[in-house]
Amino acid sequence: MVATSAEEASVEIRRLEDRLRILSEATRAFADATTDYQRLVAGVAQRLVDVIGDTCNVYILSDDRLRLDAVAMCGPDEANTRMMREMLARAPLLLAEQAGLRHIIESGDAIMIPKFDAEQLRGSSSATLTDYEKKVGIHSVLVMPLRLHKKSIGMLTMTRFRKESPSFDHHDRDLAQMLADHASLAIGNARAYAEARRLRIVAETSDDAARAAKTRFSRLEEAGVLGIIVNDFEGRVIEVNETLSKIVGYSRVEIFSESFDWSAMTPAAWKETDQRALDELHETGAAGLREKQYIRKDGSLVWVMAGSATIDGTSQIISFVLDITERKTAEADAERLRDKHAIAAQFRELVEAAPDALVIVDGGDRIVIVNAETERLFGYTRVELIGQSVSLLLVERDRAVFSARKKRDPNDAPLFARSELELRCQRKDGTEFPAEATLGPVRIEKVPFVSAAIRDVTERKKLEDQRFALAAIVESAADAIIGTSLDGIVTSWNRGAEKLFGYTAAEILGKGIAILVPSGHEEEKARIAIGVRNGEAQYTETVRRTKAGRNVDVSVTWSPVRDATGVLIGTSKWARDITERRRAEVALAKAKDEALLANRELEAFSYSVAHDLRAPLRGMNGFAQVLLDSYGEKLDADGRDWLEEIRLNARRMGELIDALLSLSRVTRSALRREPVDLSATTRAVAARLTHADPSRTVDFVVAPDLHLDADLALTRAVIENLVGNAWKFTAKSDAPKIEVGEVEKNGQHAFFVRDNGAGFDMTFAAKLFTPFQRLHGSSEFPGTGIGLATVQRIVHRHGGRVWAEGEVGGGATFYFTLPNESGGGSS
Repeated sequence: MVATSAEEASVEIRRLEDRLRILSEATRAFADATTDYQRLVAGVAQRLVDVIGDTCNVYILSDDRLRLDAVAMCGPDEANTRMMREMLARAPLLLAEQAGLRHIIESGDAIMIPKFDAEQLRGSSSATLTDYEKKVGIHSVLVMPLRLHKKSIGMLTMTRFRKESPSFDHHDRDLAQMLADHASLAIGNARAYAEARRLRIVAETSDDAARAAKTRFSRLEEAGVLGIIVNDFEGRVIEVNETLSKIVGYSRVEIFSESFDWSAMTPAAWKETDQRALDELHETGAAGLREKQYIRKDGSLVWVMAGSATIDGTSQIISFVLDITERKTAEADAERLRDKHAIAAQFRELVEAAPDALVIVDGGDRIVIVNAETERLFGYTRVELIGQSVSLLLVERDRAVFSARKKRDPNDAPLFARSELELRCQRKDGTEFPAEATLGPVRIEKVPFVSAAIRDVTERKKLEDQRFALAAIVESAADAIIGTSLDGIVTSWNRGAEKLFGYTAAEILGKGIAILVPSGHEEEKARIAIGVRNGEAQYTETVRRTKAGRNVDVSVTWSPVRDATGVLIGTSKWARDITERRRAEVALAKAKDEALLANRELEAFSYSVAHDLRAPLRGMNGFAQVLLDSYGEKLDADGRDWLEEIRLNARRMGELIDALLSLSRVTRSALRREPVDLSATTRAVAARLTHADPSRTVDFVVAPDLHLDADLALTRAVIENLVGNAWKFTAKSDAPKIEVGEVEKNGQHAFFVRDNGAGFDMTFAAKLFTPFQRLHGSSEFPGTGIGLATVQRIVHRHGGRVWAEGEVGGGATFYFTLPNESGGGSS
């Protein structure tokens, strides 16, 4: 069975390793004491106390199994051991008197009482023993028969009486059973040695003793426990008993035939062991216990434990052979069990270390094993998952897809074909996620299962979707997007590239990008390649040649392309046809030249106005003044009024000429931006107006800290015109007020100049900034109609906007923005 957890498997492996160590040490100890029967029995008791019980009593039956042949007692408390010995001396344990012990001997069943009550054994124990049990305080008992070749030869009684000692459990019973099996083999061997020594002693004493010894030897042969063979140093067989004949599978007749070679019974691998035994026999007359194998008649191998000794006064060797196949099989089974648990532990470690959610299901789609990643990914605990259908982890529409992979093997056991599946999985909280599952068959204890490695591919799907979207964008882009390797081979080509250069993807993929570079531009390509290899994006405007042989103006951006590890693997090129832009640039340059020419003509015209028109005006004004001065008395009132009108119109004409020149200078002068304190500029203009007309009282409200980046002289002209207009149009107000500040207007940061003067009709607002357009008569409010046009020109030169709001009799507000050079707000 597969361990349910790595911890359980680890504990089980340690237990097996301890058990094998104990068995190995016990086997060596028993082998060392084989030639001393009493020491061996005492050693068995001591070994069991060391590893299992607080006390251990060993009872060995006589041949007739009616009395005890040997008894050994051992415990950590000498007083308890002495008490036990005294109790046994006063009341010898006769098998006939102990019904409970007789049952154990006859049945061969072990008895374990984890929680012991002395009253439970009153019917099967003597009163003396019960008194001892009460006095010592025994709380747990384990009784184990000693059996050899399915016959009982004695038993072990182990007790625990110390308070800190735990009760016996099945692990103790299993270990005691293994030690009892090894002890039984050793005791049988020791008794055979003891009997062989007795035979030699009897043979040296008298004929009667020899007959008795022969009788005892015959009894030993007939017991069927040990195989016995007598041979000489040359290997000739002199005598074998029936037990040995059965062990090797040959009849006595076959063994004694002249053609039979006993030495051929030993495999080549054990020849050296037999030779060492012969050397010991030559030197000491005895060879210690040794494990080896014989080749049976049917060709199979049988494990035996053999011990040999020379028969005094002869050149013959007597060997006692014990079949230990069962013990070896048990040891091999234990080793296989340990390997199996080790493999199970390794399997569990691999399952837990897997980066994916690993789910193992049986033929009925029931979950039998999950790992920690499964718990994390799905939100269930192991307890909640084990035994559940794997469909619990899948959305309903994908459950049939999973089950459809099932098939049947020749033994009609369910299996799964190894495959890759894309599924929709479902967490405990009901959320779904895309997953990729790798299915594969696996056998555990020869039982078929299926393993499913489940990986959350949510992020990968997102990346794929992004890549698909990006690929769609690239493919549908109007510009040419081209991918190349480091050596200039075209690796990708979109429809924009096909449209721009005329080559289809099939025609150019795998070819060099140099096909697009016209002669004379090779140096440019090399220079850009160096920059890209250094990881730098490159931009240039150049010329490329189409499939039709036509040169086109293009702007090209080169960017490095790197793999997931950051290694440069190629370049991407984004090319755009700028032919129309180049044409527009040429047209713009031409228009600019024409504008410069027009400006020069305008300057010439302004010069002409300033000089050629001013002279006649001065003449008209001068002669009119002379007429008034010299002939004024000769003229009647109407004549003098007409001369004054001539002089007034001449002055107005001069003012118009000055205004036109001022507007011209605003258009031509260079723009020099610098920080401007608009609050201080406004206060200076207000002071100048008040000083010029002290008869008026106007309430000026100027917001503090009005700052902007602009041309100082032009900004002053804007304020002079706007504040001057407000001064002029509040002349008829009862309590004139002019306010300057800043405000958020229509989502823009703007400055404003507000008054409570005459106002205007918004129907005619569009005419405000047109030169010479006036909404009030000059007799009502004097002016040239150029001031607001000048303001608009200045604001536009700064990249700003100016507009006005007002109502007749309700005042007017003029807003303007003067963005800085970066295109930001006015502040």
